[in-house]
Amino acid sequence: MEITCIRQVPELLDAVKALWRRNSSTLGPFPAGAFEEHAAKGQILVARANGDCLGYLLFRDVVTRSQVAITHLCIDESARW
Repeated sequence: MEITCIRQVPELLDAVKALWRRNSSTLGPFPAGAFEEHAAKGQILVARANGDCLGYLLFRDVVTRSQVAITHLCIDESARW
């Protein structure tokens, strides 16, 4: 497994959004354009294996760059234990 910042592999954004859609009932709504905004800031980390998106962590800055808040933590059902 490899953890990658979405900025390094922007084509993973569609896979992240698809994973969110499949799990939106537990993650809740997310404003249009929010994924793109967080991706541009480098605030999405993607777990992948063999090129496939297994999950993502979406976060935001809080007060200072040394603190963050987790907005979404989503793991594909096939990768859950």
